Amino acid sequence: LVAEAEIAKFYSARLPGIHDLRTLRKLLKDRGGDDAFLRLEEDALLNYRPEGAAVSAFPDSVEVAGRPFRAVYKFAPGEEDDGVTLTVPPELLSAIPAERLEWGVPGQYRDKIAALVKGLPKRYRKLLVPVGEKAEMIAREMPQAPEEVPLFKAVAEFVKRRFGADIPPREWALADVPRYLRMRVAVTDSATGRVIDAGRDVELLRKKIGAADQAPSKVESPAWREAVRAWEKTGLTAWTFGDLPERVPVGTSLTAYPALVVEPETSGKGTVGIRLFAMRAEAAAAHPAGVRWLLLRKFGKELAFVRRYHKIPAEFDRAALYFGGREAVEKAIEEALARDVFERDIRTQAEYAAYEAEVGRTLFEKGHALTQTTLKVFSLNASIRAELGKGSGGGAGKSGAAGTSAAKTGGKTLSLYELSKLKERVTPEYLDAINADLDRLVPKNFLQIHTVARLVRIPRYIEGLKIRLERSRIGPEKDKAKAAQVEPYVFELTRLEAELRKPGQGIASPNSEKRLAVEELRWMIEEFKLALFAPEIKAAFPISAVRLAKKIREIDAIVV
Repeated sequence: LVAEAEIAKFYSARLPGIHDLRTLRKLLKDRGGDDAFLRLEEDALLNYRPEGAAVSAFPDSVEVAGRPFRAVYKFAPGEEDDGVTLTVPPELLSAIPAERLEWGVPGQYRDKIAALVKGLPKRYRKLLVPVGEKAEMIAREMPQAPEEVPLFKAVAEFVKRRFGADIPPREWALADVPRYLRMRVAVTDSATGRVIDAGRDVELLRKKIGAADQAPSKVESPAWREAVRAWEKTGLTAWTFGDLPERVPVGTSLTAYPALVVEPETSGKGTVGIRLFAMRAEAAAAHPAGVRWLLLRKFGKELAFVRRYHKIPAEFDRAALYFGGREAVEKAIEEALARDVFERDIRTQAEYAAYEAEVGRTLFEKGHALTQTTLKVFSLNASIRAELGKGSGGGAGKSGAAGTSAAKTGGKTLSLYELSKLKERVTPEYLDAINADLDRLVPKNFLQIHTVARLVRIPRYIEGLKIRLERSRIGPEKDKAKAAQVEPYVFELTRLEAELRKPGQGIASPNSEKRLAVEELRWMIEEFKLALFAPEIKAAFPISAVRLAKKIREIDAIVV
């Protein structure tokens, strides 16, 4: 397929100045409702059409241990399911030999061999120089025998025989190979199609499924049924059931995880219940929503009161359009407030009663603060996007209402000609980078993705971006040098975020230790940017390159 940039050019050429539904509808109306000019032909999306042999190298099913398994392909760099996924029912997982998966599918073979050679430690890689040539020879000459011998053993033996280089199989197995070249297995329920678990380490997956997929045997066991009778309840409308532990033993070897769950409404009336979960992550995801339901039942009127008295003023209508309009923003504020105030991992009746008393005193105050923060974000977002929209000029040539012939910049009086030269230094690429930073801080759903505690700091980061933009027009080289100081830590953050998407890295639990630590690193980097580009904005906490490096080491040391 062609790159997305090519598709973007297609639409940019056909939709000049179109940036919202209203103007798009007007354009279509002016053209008599004909939208054919916006439709791409299939050939326009293709760089080339692959030949039959290339397609057959990526078969729809892969035979493993004499059985065919469906293969699913996805090109999604950075995503957890990038590459080839083999779908396997749980009862056949034990029949999948890890050695077969090492080989992948024929279409990946050359790339995998090249990645293996390049991914070796330097002391071994230098035995196979030139690397590209040796990798090509291995891929061309070494026979593929996936069923008979493990790939890493096969390549170790071939390299020793062909080139006299003794590189142990373990070193090949540990070579740094891109994830998409390692076959992924998705354990899928045959009846429902639900993915039970997925991963690229089939041995680890077998252990996880063996431990985690006890649910069917649990619910059939007498011990589990007894635990259900003792713990599960339905039709609750208040916290009248005592304390709720995080886990309870079931029989002699099993564990259940109790949690509040929101039950389906009947006759217009909702309730919550207590349910036992086989998986801790499932219980952790359900319980805060159950606590929220109980609190909302008591404080629903107060929340409605906050909504009525903290509306978005009419003068912010235009700024709110970027985020979906005033009504959508007000709903998002209400949801963010409810999420922040009511979703709690409360487990004891005493803790619940104490928090219930606190909510009544603070709800209105928190609603007011959240609305004011949102309005501040609106103003700053509109302001900096207007600056970015001016392009590299940014209006720097005007000084006051009269538009004098010179302006003072950085203590030096500059002519309009000199100012115009300064403006030329700010490249479109730089403006795109600032835009990308702003989009990460204030996406259109920023009220949904940021916690209220984080939202309070967002205006400071936008102000920092604005100051950076102004200063870059005067000293672009200084800006570039400062950006180079930030780049290594942004790279590490990207790596850690990608690792979190790997199976077994706590992705099922939004509150896992590693996930929370990576999130903390992200905001440490934002504070570091402020310290570099806008030091006049007071830091929320002490920050330095040394602290960032230490945090990254701490995250890498977390075992999940």
